[in-house]
Amino acid sequence: MAKTVAKAVKITKRGVMPGGAHFVIADGMADHIQIRLAAVAVNTATKTIVCLLLSNTAEFDKLGGLDTPAQVIKTYRAPRDYY
Repeated sequence: MAKTVAKAVKITKRGVMPGGAHFVIADGMADHIQIRLAAVAVNTATKTIVCLLLSNTAEFDKLGGLDTPAQVIKTYRAPRDYY
């Protein structure tokens, strides 16, 4: 996903958060601007939900860093599957 937005993306950190969500933080370039990306992914029974924060490197921490997409993922409630 990140390579469609940015070039020369390098993963700087990845892991699993408490509760089982996976995360990745990466740095790269987009239109000659240094960017940082944080993505959090969680699996439900039938779906994978991803939340992404992409900003220039200088603004990343001011926007909440990894905590921002993690908090957004926490607000998601999976719909019931009626099939």
